[in-house]
Amino acid sequence: MKNGLTIGVPVHNEEARIERTLRSVVGQCETLIISDNASTDGTGKICEDLAREYDHVIYFRHPRNIGAARNWVHILQNISTPYFMFVGAHDHIESSYASALLSELDKDPTAVGAFGQLYFDDGERIIEQRAFNGLRTWESDSVRTRILGTLYSGAPVQWAVYGLLRTEACRQRLIDAIGQGPSYGSDVLFLIRILRDGKIRIASTVRFYGWIRKNDSTDALAKRCDPDQAIRSRKLVKNEYLAAQHQAMLESLGLQDTWPGFMIKLRSYAHFGPFRSNRLDVLYFLAYIPARLIHKTSKLLRKWKRGLGQ
Repeated sequence: MKNGLTIGVPVHNEEARIERTLRSVVGQCETLIISDNASTDGTGKICEDLAREYDHVIYFRHPRNIGAARNWVHILQNISTPYFMFVGAHDHIESSYASALLSELDKDPTAVGAFGQLYFDDGERIIEQRAFNGLRTWESDSVRTRILGTLYSGAPVQWAVYGLLRTEACRQRLIDAIGQGPSYGSDVLFLIRILRDGKIRIASTVRFYGWIRKNDSTDALAKRCDPDQAIRSRKLVKNEYLAAQHQAMLESLGLQDTWPGFMIKLRSYAHFGPFRSNRLDVLYFLAYIPARLIHKTSKLLRKWKRGLGQ
């Protein structure tokens, strides 16, 4: 299939799910690159068998585990087509997914990428990610709207790293984000940077199925599946978005060291902080410091009382 698309699948020990993933993508691309990060289960044999079956499948196997980030970069450095897309080794896509996204990019030369509708698959049920699927700020002509709408949407926007992207516009930005980004947030950092360059189109007719563990603590769906993970999840998501935001957002909007930039930074603390306000709320800022002091004082008093009880 000569459609100018390379699909990359980084994999490590995904014997149970890798064949479904590969079968869902192999017929939708010009080149399929599988980069095996020294799997120790049956993943390698499944990938080798597929590479023998299809001439356009390239299978790499690293002799040792080089880490997830370097495995992604390895795929990126071997892409020679105008378009590329990553699919997680446990995810899968519909049979017309790639063609629908390529069609979206053909409609709009200013777009740098495209994504379909996001659904989560925990092995037992399929659940629509409505917050993500209702996100239309990526298609705005305004850079500011695209970036701020992304950061304050409440949607799991990090999944857009699996979108279909223009190689020339996005490959180096993804390599830079992976190599220079924080432990949490490199995917969001990349997303912010490409949204500065152009739009991401949304195809409403095709689905991307993202596999998640039932207790996956980094996802809103996982919180509903396992409420005990909510507190830990909130901390991880907060770290992820704040790290990306502080590195890219203000510079992207040209607001570094300005009063509007300062107010946006405050807004980020409101949104990702303990009160989770979705807008600039004066009462929040007035109440924040005394509320934190009361909280800290209460903790100290409880510790002091426990000490007296002993």
